[in-house]
Amino acid sequence: MEESRETENILSMIKDYSGLVPNEAHKIFLENCIRKRREELVLSEKKYTELLKKDENEFSLLIDNAAINETYFFREEIQFDFLCDLFFKTPEDKKLRIWSAACSTGQEPLSVMALALSCGRECELYASDIDRTALDFFRKGVFPDTAPRNDGKKYYGLLKEIADLNGVEWNIKEDVLKKITIFENNLSGTDSMEFFEETLDVILIRNVFIYFPSELRNRILERLASFLVPGGILFVGVNEVPSVEVPEKVPLVKEHTGNIYYFKKTEKKRFSLKKTGGENHKTQNLTAEEKSENSPVQKNKVFETPEEFAKKFYALAAEKAYKEAEELFTSTPASIKGSEYEYYLKGLLFYYTEHWEEAKKQFYCAVILNSEFWPALYELALASSRCGETEEARQYMEKCALILEKKAKNQNSCYNFITDSLNPDYFLELCRKHLEG
Repeated sequence: MEESRETENILSMIKDYSGLVPNEAHKIFLENCIRKRREELVLSEKKYTELLKKDENEFSLLIDNAAINETYFFREEIQFDFLCDLFFKTPEDKKLRIWSAACSTGQEPLSVMALALSCGRECELYASDIDRTALDFFRKGVFPDTAPRNDGKKYYGLLKEIADLNGVEWNIKEDVLKKITIFENNLSGTDSMEFFEETLDVILIRNVFIYFPSELRNRILERLASFLVPGGILFVGVNEVPSVEVPEKVPLVKEHTGNIYYFKKTEKKRFSLKKTGGENHKTQNLTAEEKSENSPVQKNKVFETPEEFAKKFYALAAEKAYKEAEELFTSTPASIKGSEYEYYLKGLLFYYTEHWEEAKKQFYCAVILNSEFWPALYELALASSRCGETEEARQYMEKCALILEKKAKNQNSCYNFITDSLNPDYFLELCRKHLEG
């Protein structure tokens, strides 16, 4: 029990410093790293915890181990398609300012540089990460010539724009490395970065938000928005797009070009979802107390449409207010009661709270009610994977992909209020990525 408490203390130290909230798989990885390092130093967990508190270098080594360094050249190929066709090839000739935040060992900013050069665009490139070891690897500029993945394969040949292939290694050209400003940065920190204020055209912060709690995520989004020029673009990971909700005060709007989603800086005032005037006849006679979000009237509100119900559910889930989200189902509208939508949303609640088996049962019920309901098939595949049912997960993902391919051919609309208006092509791309992996 003592060891368990000490490990939790160390994980809390990591969270307090970096904002990182590891999922179960990453938590196990970190626990193993802690155990191995402790054995190397021949220290008890208590003594190791004390060392971390007083030795900055040892704590930095721990943070390096905590960082997620999964990266490769031209990762998220469809986002590079956007940069290539709709951004770098614009008639403007100004030098672009681009920041690759959480760049790990550098494959992302190097990919951006290679693409920009191939399009004839000059760019001022910044790259940062919390992991000092990863940044040291990046600065050396030597990368193994591993076989390209299917994702990003079409651009892999562009590496010759920035590197020389010597035997089994890519050696990044010295003049290219000099064009990239590489620096250490803790995204959850408050380091002064005034030199970025409203100067950046593109920020890439991909496959990071999934590890941050919503409050920290919102704070980072607000800060990133302040760095972008009006019309500037923010990319998050393809898998992260559905889960990133932009706070009302942050001047970013979610847009898409085909199945490529991104966030765009806007100077226009975002419209509030709360009514400030002209309420409909059902609310205009309520007192201020009754209109409050926490009033009994609102808590016991009977939602009239599935869309209204889903919107409230997602808003609560985004804030991790899972108890309140669960209470919503006591006022499920008749139009959703007993339908695939109710089972689907209940499944999401179980999934968000890491009750994988229960989530799988709910998604399965939704699919039984409607075999063409691909959002539930997609989530059923993910939940099955979480339960260790690899083959079943693959079968569900294949079925989802087949349905989405048919919808793409027929130009059918997606389930807007269920999928946050993300189109079927987007989810088809996700299905393919899972099946390839």
